[in-house]
Amino acid sequence: MVASSLVSCVSGAGESFLSQEYDLVGERSTETQYYHMERVIVVRADDGMRQSVERYNLRLMVEPDGQSAIENAKYTCVEFTMQKDDGPEVTIPALEGWSHDQVRGGQTDEQGLLFGVPDAKFQGLTDSNGAILEPIVAYQIKDVFVGFHSFTAFADPDKEAQIVC
Repeated sequence: MVASSLVSCVSGAGESFLSQEYDLVGERSTETQYYHMERVIVVRADDGMRQSVERYNLRLMVEPDGQSAIENAKYTCVEFTMQKDDGPEVTIPALEGWSHDQVRGGQTDEQGLLFGVPDAKFQGLTDSNGAILEPIVAYQIKDVFVGFHSFTAFADPDKEAQIVC
């Protein structure tokens, strides 16, 4: 059985806050920025019982390219960790210090890479204990990088970045 709820938020004037415009771009900084993104995946059995919880943590440094904050930036993985259930948190050494340039606007580059994130970087990964990661885990790790860039695709300075719900 699946139950769902719908919550409606209404401002004092009786207008839904979802009908307002939101500017997601804001001013871009020319200074180095640091980000932390966590993805939590709850795996459930067919009967709905929780089987496991996986946590993926990305710590990323973003350095604008040149004087303009609008131009491409260099993205460097400061640290990537993962944890399954209550097990130990491990790092992915091959990603530490790895840099790439993001393709702006959610497009693929000339090699067909989404956001400039190469598939090859995530093949044959090992954790800090030397364990070889299963392909599905490597895919989840790559998807954390793609997920981070997908948020910034909304803030492409060359496109209208306001969302009206």
